[in-house]
Amino acid sequence: MSVNGLDFERCYRAVATRDARFDGQFVTAVRTTGIYCRPSCPAITPKRTNVTFLPTAAAAQQNGFRACRRCLPDAAPGSPLWNTRADLAARAMRLIADGVIERSGVPGLADKLGYSQRQLTRVLTAELGAGPLALARAHRAHTARLLIQTTRMPMSDIAFAAGFASIRQFNDTVREVFVVSPTVLREEARRLRGDTLPATNGALTLRLPYREPLDASWLEWFLSAHAVPGLESWEDGVYTRSLRTPHGHATVRASIHPGHVRASLALHDMRDLAPTVARIRHLLDLDADPVGIDAALTEGFGPGAPAIGAGIRVPGCLDGSELLLRTMIGQQISVSAATTHTARLVDALGENVNGPMPRLFPTAEAIAERGADVLTGPARRTASIVGAARALASGDLRLHAGRTAADVRRDLLALDGVGPWTADYVTMRLLADPDILLHTDLVVRQGAAQYGIDLTDTSRWAPWRSYLSMHLWKRALSERTAVAGAATTRAALGRTGGYPAGRDDTTRPAPHGPRSTAVATPRAPGSPPRPAGAPRIWARGDEHRRLRDRPHPDRTVHGHLRSGRRGAGLRLDRRRGGAARSHPSAVAAGRAAPLRRPRRAHRHRRAVSPGRAGCHRRGGGPAGVRAVPRTRLVGPASGTGRRADHLYRLRSSVRPPGGHSRRRQRLRAQCRRPLRAVPSDSADGRLARRLPLGAGL
Repeated sequence: MSVNGLDFERCYRAVATRDARFDGQFVTAVRTTGIYCRPSCPAITPKRTNVTFLPTAAAAQQNGFRACRRCLPDAAPGSPLWNTRADLAARAMRLIADGVIERSGVPGLADKLGYSQRQLTRVLTAELGAGPLALARAHRAHTARLLIQTTRMPMSDIAFAAGFASIRQFNDTVREVFVVSPTVLREEARRLRGDTLPATNGALTLRLPYREPLDASWLEWFLSAHAVPGLESWEDGVYTRSLRTPHGHATVRASIHPGHVRASLALHDMRDLAPTVARIRHLLDLDADPVGIDAALTEGFGPGAPAIGAGIRVPGCLDGSELLLRTMIGQQISVSAATTHTARLVDALGENVNGPMPRLFPTAEAIAERGADVLTGPARRTASIVGAARALASGDLRLHAGRTAADVRRDLLALDGVGPWTADYVTMRLLADPDILLHTDLVVRQGAAQYGIDLTDTSRWAPWRSYLSMHLWKRALSERTAVAGAATTRAALGRTGGYPAGRDDTTRPAPHGPRSTAVATPRAPGSPPRPAGAPRIWARGDEHRRLRDRPHPDRTVHGHLRSGRRGAGLRLDRRRGGAARSHPSAVAAGRAAPLRRPRRAHRHRRAVSPGRAGCHRRGGGPAGVRAVPRTRLVGPASGTGRRADHLYRLRSSVRPPGGHSRRRQRLRAQCRRPLRAVPSDSADGRLARRLPLGAGL
């Protein structure tokens, strides 16, 4: 009662429970009514003896069934089987969705797949219950139904946008599949859903369904991190991209919503609608089955394993040639550097278009001809990129969804400058292959180490190892982001003293000891002495602030000298040291300060000579006051007479074999010379560069 090995009992249980996870994987054909439905159709469950299960809507139409207008089976997300399977039928379905038959006919489809038309028709009929023409006809009917019910486009424009050769063919197909005219379909949608979305000047808005859940944050990070200025962007949750289409170009704006992706398309030629929609679905991996994938990955981790994020997707691509060339540009450099190099290439060789993204990615012919003059970097890498562009332009290398993963990988490895990582990465994103593990990727290895995974034995995650790679990528990058976010939090706490931003600076206590340029306000003649225990007032220009007895617990010793250096809290061996401390404001905000080194282990403090080690803070009394030795307070700010700003370079009192330089000897002599303090009203005070104060002031 079924074809293609569909298990009748399993399919009927899915229909009886209205399990939406099986939508798109098969259709339920009811003999008594002559209609076919999706498994989650809300209608009464038919009897076992009255149903048959078919793999595609085209097979149901070929057998005389019409689509259910209640559940709209053609509106379900595409079957994930076309991505998991690598056989001829799956590759043919991917090319049919891309509009190959509308552009090249069945001979063009057979040529891309490497089979004769007769063999192709025989295989598709045996596997899917319909030949290539019937499958393409069902795809056109689905596109037409989508435009009829969700746009205000005229019926004549819809006919050609859906791929029909004539308006009569369009009307006949819609009547045969849906049993009503196109006008009735539009009226029914208007009554059920209200007014439809507008479409003017070639722009239209569509709702592209997907199976929930979907990890939108991962797609946002991936696409925004790799976005090339002028070509694509991700801002405020909207992905904007200009792309080349078979008959011109298009501008796409896509945003992710619960249950669907809202896509706004501005097409140069309406015949490119179906291929553009198929490429958007491929880019965002909207046909995946996240529930089944997550369950298989969780089972592979075993009991007690850390929870993994739900609904992660493997980003696809919009053009195979662009994917290969951009991947080669980004070899052995950072993502930001790769986007910079690609942006220069796009700006120099890309075609100008009207729209928010004013450039198209250059063609392979343009890069093969002028790429060597634009690309920068190692000459060998530039030659490899230009060589790959020549292979693409000449047709020696073909990258499309109709090829097998083994063939694509073999052809890529034959190119100069393409290694296993590049071949696997391009194959995974080009063909949506779900079972490629990027085991040579550094970030994947870091994520595997955090999960405790041995990358030499990953068979228990087959056939979803591409999604495992995304999970490992996300885990490692999340750890990096957490470290960077903690460093940003520490910097913010250091600027605000651990208090909320916006608090009056005059009332916020200073979270640190005195700066080296701070000057103690001298006691006026005849004024009473400062009471014991009273806070000392420090002057910095015209500002007066109180010095707290205790500095901020997360304040570093040499915070002003550590700009642009190793991340705070990390030793030279990149491991953390010290004890965990959290400021109350950080705890209240839900974030904790990272581990820090003890002050005695600070590398700048170790660089100070033993004779001047007391210039750093110590407990008991105002920080940095009694521990600061006497030193010269007057001197020029530059030149050979600079004094105290170079005293920290005197690391040791041991005389080296070659002897000290004269300048070093002068500086050492200044440390031992007893000098006077500078009055606050002295003209020489303006020339002082660093003025640490003695304990007797």
